[in-house]
Amino acid sequence: NDGFMIDNFFLTGPPSGKADLWVSNQKLFVSASKGVSQINIENIGDKTMQWQIENTLNWISTQPLLGHNDGIITINYTENEDQQRSGCFTISATDALNSVQSICLVQNEPDAAPIISRINNVIIDKNSDGKNISFTVTDNVTPTNQLNLWAESNNPTLIPNDYDHLAIGGPVDQRNLLIVPATDQTGVALITIYVKDTDGFMGLRTFTVSVQYVFPLHLDINNDAKVDLMDLIISLQIISKNKVNNLNSEIKIDISTILQIFKSVWTTF
Repeated sequence: NDGFMIDNFFLTGPPSGKADLWVSNQKLFVSASKGVSQINIENIGDKTMQWQIENTLNWISTQPLLGHNDGIITINYTENEDQQRSGCFTISATDALNSVQSICLVQNEPDAAPIISRINNVIIDKNSDGKNISFTVTDNVTPTNQLNLWAESNNPTLIPNDYDHLAIGGPVDQRNLLIVPATDQTGVALITIYVKDTDGFMGLRTFTVSVQYVFPLHLDINNDAKVDLMDLIISLQIISKNKVNNLNSEIKIDISTILQIFKSVWTTF
């Protein structure tokens, strides 16, 4: 009995009288590092089958190169040191159905460290609510939503290393970092944003944050004992490093006002 028939159709199919070549996987995706994969070969036909492999790729080797009926093919591939590459080899069986079949490998490009976009240096006013800066992060292998990010300050007195003062948020395609200075502090801190992908590769981006004293628009020279000398010096240093057109209205002061401030501060000592 060759099969169960309903209206002259075989449920299991009639015998073909030939060998029939079947492989378990015709396309393999592999990592950039060297490795090994395997596929199964089966003869699902009625006759015996002799198969053989033809391969001209120099970064792929297969074992065995020929066989009888069923078997397991071991595929070795070398490390990829360049861009993504792909290649195919063939399995054929004489007088067999479904011969020839191509087996293709797609090998990823080498993993690289994630990249954080450029971030300009930041100026923040003393005792302010802080400033949000935007940046993007990309990786050639790890999905963006699986990247691990954190930020650190080299001056925790000015910018403490906690979520209240350094907070990363935002959607995966446009991240942001909220920077909030500590109360009553001025100075400069180096901020570093780190990112690590799922393979352990790490990238970083550094920039400076300057927290400045905010000069009043109308300084009462007769009642200025509250002006702190270190605040004044640090803020003037910050001003000297920036172009005038980048300064906000609160720190656009003329030279006569600066001289009056120095004079009044020195008289308090």
